[in-house]
Amino acid sequence: MKNLPIINKLYLFLFMLLLSVNFLTAQDTVLELKDNQSGFYIGKNLFYYEDKTGKLEIEDIINPEFQNNFIKSEVEALGFGFKTSVYWLKFTVKNTSDKPLSWILELAYPMIDQIKLYSPKTEGGFDIRMEGDEKPFRERKILYRNFLFEMNEAPNIEAKEYYLRIQSTSSMNFPLIVWFPQNLTEKINQEQTLLGMSYGIIFIMIFYNLFILISTRDLSYLYYILFVLFYGSFLITLNGVAFEYLWPNWVWWANNCLPFFICTASLFGLLFGKSFLNTTHFALRFTKWMNILMGIAGIGMIVSLFFKYSVGIKIAAGLAGITVISLLIAGIICLIKGYRPARFYLIAWFALILGITAYVLKTFGIIPTNFFTHWGVQIGAVMEMFLLSLGLADKINALKAEKEKAQRELNIAYGRFVPHEFLNFLDKKSILDVNLGDQILKQMSVLFCDIRSFTSLSEQMTPEENFNFINAYLGRVVPVFRKNHGIVDKFIGDGIMALFPHKPDDAVKAALEFLEILKEYNIQRQSFNLIPIKVGIGIHTGQLMLGTIGHEEFMQGSVISDSVNLASRIESLTKKVGASLLISKDVLDGLENPNQYSMRYIGNIKVKGKSKYTAVYEIFDGEDSESKDLKMKTREEFAKGVEYFYDKEYNLARQSFESVFAVFPHDRATNTYLARLKEKAYN
Repeated sequence: MKNLPIINKLYLFLFMLLLSVNFLTAQDTVLELKDNQSGFYIGKNLFYYEDKTGKLEIEDIINPEFQNNFIKSEVEALGFGFKTSVYWLKFTVKNTSDKPLSWILELAYPMIDQIKLYSPKTEGGFDIRMEGDEKPFRERKILYRNFLFEMNEAPNIEAKEYYLRIQSTSSMNFPLIVWFPQNLTEKINQEQTLLGMSYGIIFIMIFYNLFILISTRDLSYLYYILFVLFYGSFLITLNGVAFEYLWPNWVWWANNCLPFFICTASLFGLLFGKSFLNTTHFALRFTKWMNILMGIAGIGMIVSLFFKYSVGIKIAAGLAGITVISLLIAGIICLIKGYRPARFYLIAWFALILGITAYVLKTFGIIPTNFFTHWGVQIGAVMEMFLLSLGLADKINALKAEKEKAQRELNIAYGRFVPHEFLNFLDKKSILDVNLGDQILKQMSVLFCDIRSFTSLSEQMTPEENFNFINAYLGRVVPVFRKNHGIVDKFIGDGIMALFPHKPDDAVKAALEFLEILKEYNIQRQSFNLIPIKVGIGIHTGQLMLGTIGHEEFMQGSVISDSVNLASRIESLTKKVGASLLISKDVLDGLENPNQYSMRYIGNIKVKGKSKYTAVYEIFDGEDSESKDLKMKTREEFAKGVEYFYDKEYNLARQSFESVFAVFPHDRATNTYLARLKEKAYN
């Protein structure tokens, strides 16, 4: 050593120093197991290699000449974003205790397709264990949402070197954690409690907002419910809970549903944002951008189901990041323009946006994996549900205040309410000009509409429910009548009397349109196990005396005429013949094109005290398709039976009605005539 030149001595010193550094580094990366340790990430104990060809085998990897290709990890949990490469990880384990240790390696990202763990054997070679979400959940050795590998280490022996081969079309995230059995049990129990609480909050919010939706019928609540539903589906899929409990054997769906749920949640999140913030009014230009994002979300939903997962997840993850930023900008724009609900919207969504953004950045490998980035979606969701519920409550209170104000104003208006058309008929410019006894004679169509069996229906409801039901029912009727130039003259309990001053077609069209709306209303009622509503409508056209009656201090507009009584009688006839809509011959004669309606001759009717009969016709366009077809099929034979009946040709009438009965046995009008013929036969 003394005879070496100084320069050689310097090289030797540097070489020894380098060896010592490598030795110390190697020593630092050894995973030393000690008894009673709690769980910990081993990211900084890892070396990794990116195999871009995907063709390397374990024999290639363990080659001493190849080992220098491994790169030392400097983070607690490795993350590389979306890559098509195969990743090899290696770590060294040594049991420093004086007794055997059993431990468990967890890969805490359940979306990995293929995992191979190479455990060194004492006699040489490796024991290979395989996991991944490409095989049914029940085939896992340990049934848990994440991937677990059981290990055993003998005491005080040389360190063992393990290898992991990981391949996946999802994001390459490798949060590896070492557990001892007792610690893992505690962790799983705590984790299940936290997950259960977060999912419980989500489902509570779904049902809570469902009740609000039913009471307010605000579409923003429907969009919110659907957003929470699909967002919750995304969460339980992301955490591996769905694969564990919902579809453990449906591998294809488990591997492809995540981008579908992301795109669907983004779609309804955008719809909710547009509706809640009323962006078409406060941010019209930005609404167009949101519409484009919704189109992309729709495309993403299709791509996720029919194309490769690697394509769908990249679209979905990118869409999620852009969507949350766009929703935040929309809230800021609406807040600047003075929209009050935007304040709560921003507060609520900021927590969710922060959590989603952190997760997206972690997914793309931009930021490292840690507790917040790993659980950011759940944390943000819980915060968002709580904060947004405050915003929804504020909106409800604001709507309630506006409704109460409108109700007070409406009550004041009702105190002196007279339709504007009423003033026009009396040739009055203001309600102040109306005097007791003002009247005018005018030809109009009178429509009576009544709910059948309302007494038995109302007996099943409380007084408050009765009023709510009547108001909900009338809320559907009145707009239809007004739309067709009708005037609601009065409400008679569950009945309505309306006037149509222009032409009989208005009354008939209003009746048919209302019957269609009633069908939709009954579908809603049946979905809540409520009895469907049936109505009877009678229409007659004639001369009416329109004017004011009452007292100088209290008066009201009213109509007095035999035509009103006849319309009421026609409506009552609907119950006997099982019809929804009956009209008089005078209405029929006034129709511009009677042939556009499906109708049949029912019979004659007269007002008490009057000798003149009026022919009555049934318009059955508002019936269900089966009844309509049968009535059309038997219309001619039915008309013959009616004619024979009124001509007192009872045997011929019976034959006609029996022919109708053979085809349409449930026709109440036919059964009514047969019953009357039977009575006449006995008499």
